[in-house]
Amino acid sequence: MLSATKSIKIQILLLLLLLIACKSTDPEKKLMPSEGSKLELGPNIRQGSNLKIMSSTPIIADWINQIGGTRLSANSIVPHSVNPHGYQLGAKDIAKITESNHVFTVGLNYEEQWLVKFLDNHPDIVQVALGTVVSPLQREEVHQHRNKKGGYDPHFWFDPNRVITVIKKIADELSKIDPEGSDFYQSQALQYVIELKKLDQYMFMELEKIPADKRKFMTEHESLRYLADRYSIEILEAVIPNVNSEVGPTPKNLVAAIESIKQHDIQVIFLESSTNDSSAKRVAEETGIKAVYGLNVETLTVDQTYIDFMKSNLRTIVSNIIETTH
Repeated sequence: MLSATKSIKIQILLLLLLLIACKSTDPEKKLMPSEGSKLELGPNIRQGSNLKIMSSTPIIADWINQIGGTRLSANSIVPHSVNPHGYQLGAKDIAKITESNHVFTVGLNYEEQWLVKFLDNHPDIVQVALGTVVSPLQREEVHQHRNKKGGYDPHFWFDPNRVITVIKKIADELSKIDPEGSDFYQSQALQYVIELKKLDQYMFMELEKIPADKRKFMTEHESLRYLADRYSIEILEAVIPNVNSEVGPTPKNLVAAIESIKQHDIQVIFLESSTNDSSAKRVAEETGIKAVYGLNVETLTVDQTYIDFMKSNLRTIVSNIIETTH
């Protein structure tokens, strides 16, 4: 017969074993951190992931993601490889925009009315129009041979120097959205600005390969005035003298384009990959100049960055103009 002392020891031992078994088989207690501990976020965890940020175009989304890095990201309302001027809003788009906290836009009357009205009807969504900080160029509309002021050209992304101003604006806005990441955003912006300055110098050097008297061409619609302004290129009145590529040319536009080609000895016309090129093709056939397809002015392709986009367009322009000079 066990002594009272041994009996008590055995009971205590059994109780301890029972407690240990319960602790090791309780999945909730096993996963919970000890009281007072703090979960450290790794560098690749997006600390701002609870914030839902959207942009009107993939180009702006890329800028935001370059600065957001590992802390936050943005998605574009208009998908990649889709002309923003012809995109129709769907139910999924409405849901995503409604759930977002901030929407970054081009501004300068670039976005379609469906998006403008939608954001106006949802004042809780903060809209950040980037075009207001770039000193936008005023465009000219031609009406019966008289130039008339027609608002601002929104295609400022064809001037990397202006994009630098936009990047600083985005960094400041992200710092307001996520104050704890302010130093990170400002640092990311500084690094990206260095890349944009390199792009700017690269474009100067590449365009200098074109003889000075040949640095002139025509486009399908008015979209490259910032490129011309920055790099001293003469871009004649477009076949479609409107910043909206969905607006077709009038017969007078076509006649004016043909006359301008003959007058200025234009050798090449650049057609965009996302628009109907039938009118511009008619102009090329009528005048005998070279029609070049594939210029991309409105959006990015999947996995393409803004810098890739600019270099791709630059290669298309430079190589084809040089080819016509030989």
